[in-house]
Amino acid sequence: ECTYPVSAVVAARFSGLFPSATATVLSLVDGLLPQSARQPAGTSPGAAIDAELDAPLLRAATFLGRAAAEEYKQVPPSS
Repeated sequence: ECTYPVSAVVAARFSGLFPSATATVLSLVDGLLPQSARQPAGTSPGAAIDAELDAPLLRAATFLGRAAAEEYKQVPPSS
């Protein structure tokens, strides 16, 4: 196993030896991080979000997944 940098090796070993202490330290660090902006509650189907977005790069990156979904009848065929 090759882990780089050395600080990652130390962190991995510390986590293995002291899992509870690691969880405590990480929760303290989490408290120091800035809070994220609140998102509106609720869900939307992916197809609805995809229809609202004009993102050619996203469409190119997800081409194979969308083609597989159509092939296996997971989504209505595109028109």
